[in-house]
Amino acid sequence: MNFNNFFPWIAQIIFFFGLLPQIRLNFNRKSTKGLSDFLFIGYFYGYSFYMFYVFCLNLPLAHKIMVPLAFFAVLTLVFQRFYYSESKDIGFKIFFIFSILFFIFLLFLSIKNSFFVGHASGWIMMLIWAIYQIPQLFKNYQNRSIKGLSFGLVSMIGFGNFVEFIVALFLGLPPQTYLNNLNGIFVYLIYLLQFIKFK
Repeated sequence: MNFNNFFPWIAQIIFFFGLLPQIRLNFNRKSTKGLSDFLFIGYFYGYSFYMFYVFCLNLPLAHKIMVPLAFFAVLTLVFQRFYYSESKDIGFKIFFIFSILFFIFLLFLSIKNSFFVGHASGWIMMLIWAIYQIPQLFKNYQNRSIKGLSFGLVSMIGFGNFVEFIVALFLGLPPQTYLNNLNGIFVYLIYLLQFIKFK
């Protein structure tokens, strides 16, 4: 198995398994307190657009298998957010319902415009993942606490971004991929400092 086939799997498997420590932590605590709502929105929207990016631009097989699996892990996180919440969150639920309807519309649009939808989704994904962590970083700083946030999630996603950055450069993947990975590495370093400072 050569580099082109092997390393995309490594990166995507890391991203998938990186989500599991946070799911487990939420389950053990029976709570998602300490996590910013923007974290859930960012993961949901980011992975939704990531799916269009992967399939519309025909990215490697590793992406086509592991990204949908990671998307279902993200849906589990969103479910936990609603299930463990003490409030009814009607507005938040309505927001997600309209979001799902939007992505159904985008699915139909992508049938005849796959190249455009794929590239646009990649840039939107990159933009979302460039800013969605900011509220969580600020919340950690404001509370002087990282309680509720999994160190396993942060570390594995950081490592996955590093691996995929190398892969994207070698395979010549679209620029959205490696720019997104650079941002992920930078954000991981900030999280790492917060875990050290606020432990």
